[in-house]
Amino acid sequence: MPSYSSENVCIVCINVAFANAAALQNALNCNIAIQLPEKKGYGKYLTKEPYNIEKIPDSPHYIFAGSGILTRIDLSRLEGRKTVIISDSHYLQETSKIDALIEKYKIEVFCMADLWQYCKFPKKMYIHPFVDFDYMDFSHIKKRDKFTICHSPYHKVETNQKGSREIEQAVKKLKYVTALDYECITDKTWRQTLDIKASCHFFIDQISEGNHFPQMGYKGGLGKSGLEAMLLGCLTFCGGDKIVSDVPAAPFIQVDNESLCKKLLHYKENPFSAQTIQGKQLSWAKKYTNNKYVAKKILDEL
Repeated sequence: MPSYSSENVCIVCINVAFANAAALQNALNCNIAIQLPEKKGYGKYLTKEPYNIEKIPDSPHYIFAGSGILTRIDLSRLEGRKTVIISDSHYLQETSKIDALIEKYKIEVFCMADLWQYCKFPKKMYIHPFVDFDYMDFSHIKKRDKFTICHSPYHKVETNQKGSREIEQAVKKLKYVTALDYECITDKTWRQTLDIKASCHFFIDQISEGNHFPQMGYKGGLGKSGLEAMLLGCLTFCGGDKIVSDVPAAPFIQVDNESLCKKLLHYKENPFSAQTIQGKQLSWAKKYTNNKYVAKKILDEL
């Protein structure tokens, strides 16, 4: 078994929410250098005090959590092996610039499913890791008596990056034919968000068709928020494609702007089908979001 320590790995990121760097650092117990603090509360899961981005420690292996950090540091002074996790919209904003840096410094690539088609390099799938949910106590939270659908754009609701307006419109149509509540979760801490999700029945992640980077045909995809929902027992719906890679495709229910309302109604009215798929989602998420699993995968130690 390898020794996961500050002696052989250093994570570098804009903040610890990018690529869920906090969970990755927790699994590796390695050094981490950050540019900015984050406001959701992930930082409390770090096992070491973070370095400032101006003082990145020497390391045999650097893991860049989020591609945006590549344009904010001097890569020429970092001599170790380099791995980038493409998990952020910075990649779509600065594709050519980031690609040039990946080529120049021979950086290994992991990529999330929603950005997979835009990355031209040989790559492996990255799925957000989580510090094992078993240590978090959700036993006091029960599913609500009234059927509830939720969505959590955080502050992105204003920009509609996750298709929040289209989701709200679909739910309004659904309310004409069936009883339900809708909760759009914004401006909460991470733990508050998890507690709300745990009490809901269905979760809708990104339905971004035509909204976010429309010039590139971005459709959204399963992100950290949707993975959390699977782990919390919510039947999870999402836009984007199911990617076949070195990891089995996530079993989310694939929707777009046109099919969302119909599929929500179908699974609400067919609880056995909903429970069957939800069980598959939970099993998949438990296996592939385990932070130890993800850490070993990145270090080629599976």
